[in-house]
Amino acid sequence: SSKKPKSAMMTFTHCGACTAVCFNSTATVIASGFQSGTLILWCARTYAPLDNFVAHFDAVYSLAWRGRLLVSGSRDCSVRAWIVSDGGKCAHALIGNQSQQQQQQHQNEGATRTSTTVAEPPPLLITNDFVYHVAITSDASTVFVASRDGAVYFLDALSGKVKRSAAAAASTSANTPTLQLPSRINSAQLSDDKTLLAVATIDNDVKIFTVSGGGLGVPKFRKTSDFVTW
Repeated sequence: SSKKPKSAMMTFTHCGACTAVCFNSTATVIASGFQSGTLILWCARTYAPLDNFVAHFDAVYSLAWRGRLLVSGSRDCSVRAWIVSDGGKCAHALIGNQSQQQQQQHQNEGATRTSTTVAEPPPLLITNDFVYHVAITSDASTVFVASRDGAVYFLDALSGKVKRSAAAAASTSANTPTLQLPSRINSAQLSDDKTLLAVATIDNDVKIFTVSGGGLGVPKFRKTSDFVTW
């Protein structure tokens, strides 16, 4: 019987440790994110690299892929999104709703971390802390983001505009979160039907919220459970 080829991933030693990985919807392509901020797309059958580019100034912490939409969250406090072709090539990036001042500040801060040039255009979202989790809803209309500082965001997948809760609707800042928790977030997950939000915090508890509001147009949150895990 023929042996499977050795993973070509081993040849990319300049990328540092692999820090995130996910499949596309058909499990034919693998996306891997690295400590250097590099993203590499691989053929899941042959392990051949299909595309690679520098996506972030720092480590990629989370990846999500739904249909042709690929989203990455990073230690550089940004979320970026790309449309990927059926052949595993990054066709183009989606532009966010950030001000020019926010974009310039992010570029300046990134330049102090590394001399590497990051893929343009600007991020879909710039947060105030490390992005620990990203996800895409089943209809690919909404990107869910959780950052370390307790901020939870629901983004329009095409425009990057934050879908605000009623409590946050008055804010004029492009990166005001949909929901702000008082504790640091270690992990978070939105259910596929967009009705439940689970958040694990540094306080050793898990908070469960029900989510409503017309397909996340104006999300409303009600905490239904709060239990200590240890």
